[in-house]
Amino acid sequence: FVGGDLPRKGGHHLLEAFGHVRAKRGDRVELHLVTRTAVDPTDGVFVYANMTPNSAELVDLYHRSHIFCLPTLADCLPMVLPEAAAAGLTLVSTDVGAIGEIVRNDETGLLVAVGDVAGLEVALDRLVGDEPLRRRLAAAAFDLVSRDHDAATNAGRIADVIRAAHDAGFQTTSRP
Repeated sequence: FVGGDLPRKGGHHLLEAFGHVRAKRGDRVELHLVTRTAVDPTDGVFVYANMTPNSAELVDLYHRSHIFCLPTLADCLPMVLPEAAAAGLTLVSTDVGAIGEIVRNDETGLLVAVGDVAGLEVALDRLVGDEPLRRRLAAAAFDLVSRDHDAATNAGRIADVIRAAHDAGFQTTSRP
């Protein structure tokens, strides 16, 4: 989980669902929270309050993890999802805003309803127990973000659209 505002990003729901998964799976599972919100670490929960975007420590944490979960309550399309997919993580999130463009249920990750702690628990437990599924979803998410959400590629696509509009004689009117 990476989210500065733990409550708004659904972190409390994740903590509750994780507690149930941890009770079933034991010390086989850990939860790593990157957040500015104060959280008391509990058994199996690790909190990182001072990581910064794109830092070597954050990238390393991504690469040491298997599942990325953002059960956000409200969002548009959080950049942390394509970042996690690019790091090869399996994605779990809520079906709000444009998140479905990255997390396509049972294709590139798992989606749960907002506030559905039981559904979140089921999704996480399913992924913990099914490594082939985790790998398949992670690979599909990586392919999707590499193809459709790469900044350099999309910048080139935008430049092509602008050139085509210019070449077609598209003009804007200016206002004084």
